[in-house]
Formats: sequence, structure tokens, C-alpha cells
Amino acid sequence: MSAFDVGGPLPTGVTVLEASAGTGKTYTIAALAARYVAEGTRLRDLLLVTFTRMATGELRERVRDRLVAVERGLETGVSDDEIVGLLSSGDVALANGVLVSLFRLNAIVATIGVNALLYGAVFAVSGGVPKTTTTLLAAIADGQTFWLPNAVYFALAALVVVSFILKKSVAGRRFEAVGANPLATRAAGLRVQLHQLLAYVYAQLLYCMAGVLIAGITREPTAFQGDSLLLPSVAVVVLGGTSLLGGRGFPISTVIAAFFLNQLSQFALAVGVPYSAQTIIQALALGFGIGVYSVRWTVNVTRQPKPA
Repeated sequence: MSAFDVGGPLPTGVTVLEASAGTGKTYTIAALAARYVAEGTRLRDLLLVTFTRMATGELRERVRDRLVAVERGLETGVSDDEIVGLLSSGDVALANGVLVSLFRLNAIVATIGVNALLYGAVFAVSGGVPKTTTTLLAAIADGQTFWLPNAVYFALAALVVVSFILKKSVAGRRFEAVGANPLATRAAGLRVQLHQLLAYVYAQLLYCMAGVLIAGITREPTAFQGDSLLLPSVAVVVLGGTSLLGGRGFPISTVIAAFFLNQLSQFALAVGVPYSAQTIIQALALGFGIGVYSVRWTVNVTRQPKPA
């Protein structure tokens, strides 16, 4: 038996949830109803059943209130509802994927442009004033288990899941094939634009996890909290062996490159290298990686005739 996450994948088939009284069953059912409706299920296709007329009336009102609250939160952008946050993050990733897959914009340019739009949305909601995270989030993100920060366990779990999906599953290999050669995969019958779009949606889940962890660790995150990670996040991908022009991805190598770049930054900081010089070093590393993976290296092999 595993804990149920209302923000995880929507249940399919038969799912049995075991819960005691007062643990949020109605809250969870209303949240699931809102997610199903937001993701395309018609209201008339939803059937919610409970025991008494009083309980049925309460469930109907709770579901209705949740649907109205989620709709209002998505329209205004002001809500502390986790379902609103989940759906909003998906909308951002979807917009980014549409710009790249349908409008053929450069991936980095599109991502930075969407990031700039999000800055405006964040300032409109927060007024530029940093918010204090909850005590529970700070305890989870900034806590330790067996002498290791909890963030390390989250990172390792994400690494294992992503590596397994990309390298061992049929769906993951399709994503790699689309990145390596879109024309060939389109000729093979794969929906290239859909895979490109979904790549950004799935990646957004990892970005959200990283953002939540950073918010818990810093306790008072600002709108510019991730600015210093923008260039390094691209550099470690390139240094890890993935070409920005497309192709196969290497999650484990990327994590090793991130560890190396972080230690390089710590060393530069320890010896007194200014931050501006560290940024230049990161930019040079990124430029070197792009140059290496942009050159088509060829090797001429000459076969010797076999002796008679």
C-alpha cells in the first residue's frame, strides 16, 4: 500500500483508497473531480456516489465550490490551491512546448521568453514581496535523513525515474528518437510535435520539484531566486554530453556535470574569484560544449584485404 498523491497521475481503472474519518476524503474527491474536468472529462461523465442524502448534498456542494475556486484561481492567478498550482504549471509548460514544436522557435529563446512572462505574473501576484514558506515545507526540504539532506534523496529519486524511463521504456526511447532525428521518426509514424510538446510538460514537473525544494531551503524565496541557476542549468546539460541541437540525453552524466560545476564554483569562491569571473567560466564551458557537439566528427576507416 502506498500513499495517494492528489497531484500525481490521475487514477485509471479501479483504485481503492483507505482512509479514516476526518482525513480529507471529501477534499480529495473534490480535487480529483476538478482535475478530471480540467483535463477534458465532461461533468455529465462524472459519477460521485456516497451513502446518505445529507452526505450527497455536502459532496455536491464541496465539489461545486472546488470547481468554482479552481476556475477563479486559474483566471486571476491568485490562489493557494494545490490543484490550481498544478494546472498552472502545466499551462506554462504547454505554452513553452507549443512555441517550440508548432511555431519552430529556438528552445532556449522560447524558454527565456516564457520565463520573462512569468516574472510579470509573479510580480503582479506578490507585488515583489517575498513570501515565507510553511514550516512543514522547510522541514522537509531543508531537513536531513541519515545524515544526508532530504533534497539529495529527491534528486536521486528523480534521477532513477528519468533514467529508467528514457533508457528502459518504449515511451522514453521514442522521445530520444524524436530528439535525434525528427524526420526519420515522422516517417516511422511517430507524432513528432506531440512528443516535443510533452517533453516540456514532463520536464516542467522536474522544474516544479526543484522550485519547491529551493523555496523550502531558502524559506523566503524571491522572484529572482533561480536567476543564478539559469546559465549553469544549460551548461551542465551540454557538459553531460547532450547536444543543444537535439539527440540522445544522458541524465547520469548531467548529474555528474552538475556536481563538477558546483564544486568548481565553490573552489573559485574559496580562492577569491569574483562572481563575474565565475559566470564567464560557466559561459566558456557552455560555449566549449556547444562547439564540440556542433562539429560533425568523422572517422575514416580503411579495411585491409584479407590474405588469400
